[in-house]
Amino acid sequence: MTWMNRLKLGLGLIVILAIVAGGTFVFTQRQARSLSTSAAISATEYSVGTDYGGTVVTADRRPGDEVSAGDVLFVIDSPRLRRDIADGLADESLAEAMDENENLVIRATVDGYVATVDTQPGGYVKDGTVLGSLYDPRSLTVDAELEMTRRDFGRLESGADAEVLLPDGSRLAAVVDQVNVSTVQGIANAEITVDSVPLLARAWTSGVVPGSPVEVTVSLRDDGVFAGVADAGEDFLRKIGLR
Repeated sequence: MTWMNRLKLGLGLIVILAIVAGGTFVFTQRQARSLSTSAAISATEYSVGTDYGGTVVTADRRPGDEVSAGDVLFVIDSPRLRRDIADGLADESLAEAMDENENLVIRATVDGYVATVDTQPGGYVKDGTVLGSLYDPRSLTVDAELEMTRRDFGRLESGADAEVLLPDGSRLAAVVDQVNVSTVQGIANAEITVDSVPLLARAWTSGVVPGSPVEVTVSLRDDGVFAGVADAGEDFLRKIGLR
């Protein structure tokens, strides 16, 4: 092999290595997607309470039970409420909420699912006590946290495409709705809310309930193939004081 051929071979190897290194650099510096460090399904929660205290007669609902507006949630024996009704001091709606035994009946005001039950039959509750809560089935979303560089956070936009990985391995299309961020030592900790129509379609099936852990992948804005190289050049110029 002549020196000329060796020179050509060496130059060829250098070019190939440069291309590979450049491609790897661009990939690591400007990833197209960001993966959540933690994520879980959430839903809007409505408190259910009582204006009058008394002894809990009925509290048969359990977390996860589906209820419709008007369904009985709790029944309370409240002597003070009966006295106030007799004296004309109680609101008319409370009088209408009494059953045949003159106990106060607390009903669901919306369709939903029982989130919490904070009292048991036989227990005593005070005026204004929260007895439990309901989930709004139409409000199912995903809350996720991501860690990314300051520069990559600038490519995270509301309305960006996302994907939700459910516990059963299903992948659902989603969209970034809200983005909140705090930065610590140059690392952006982004808290995002993701909406997904397919998620709503599977609400309250296996693994699709508030609190279920999921994984979220978010698409970042594409700034072009050479964005990573340009960023590296800018960082270098900044370090030597030319930017």
